[in-house]
Amino acid sequence: MKKFLLIFFGIILILLGFFSVNYSINASRAQAIYTQSRYSQRAAELSPENIYSNYLHATKLYPWNFYFSAYAGEALFYNLSNYEGDELVHCNEIIEEIARQGLETNPYNTQLIYLNMRMLQLESPKSALEYWQKFVDWYFWSDYNHSVLAELYAKSGMYENALNELKYLEKFPKLLDHTKHLIDDAWLLEMKQPLLAPGDKQ
Repeated sequence: MKKFLLIFFGIILILLGFFSVNYSINASRAQAIYTQSRYSQRAAELSPENIYSNYLHATKLYPWNFYFSAYAGEALFYNLSNYEGDELVHCNEIIEEIARQGLETNPYNTQLIYLNMRMLQLESPKSALEYWQKFVDWYFWSDYNHSVLAELYAKSGMYENALNELKYLEKFPKLLDHTKHLIDDAWLLEMKQPLLAPGDKQ
């Protein structure tokens, strides 16, 4: 019986060692793909599609690198102007999925929270605003967060709330000016909307 137990635990140790080595190898390979995609000399030449392809490959090896999630998601998001029609819809779906997966690993990553909010905004501006309000309550002392919140307020027609956010940007003239332009743009866009007759629904 004692010999059997020794053999049994020996096999368990061998299997644990095998899985540990395999895990380490996969994690190292995934990290190498991330490093090459972001920091190598050729990284600047990679298209958003290339980065996303590398991200998928790395995720199969090691699915917990939320930094790669944020990087791949941003690469697509900040190049959305290159897409239209069905390609644009598909790209937004990919970004939404990347953000969701990344936030499952790290629910506090600000880049992923921002991407998730922008994707939510496409479906429900109200939900996106509420989502970002909660985030700003948690991460209050960030000038950029208040700038985004001012933009969301303005796009929701809540101009008094939007203007109130400007007080948090007074020490950052460039961001303050940028945010004022976002509020003005939202106002001008609203003014261009046709007036509804009584009883009409928008």
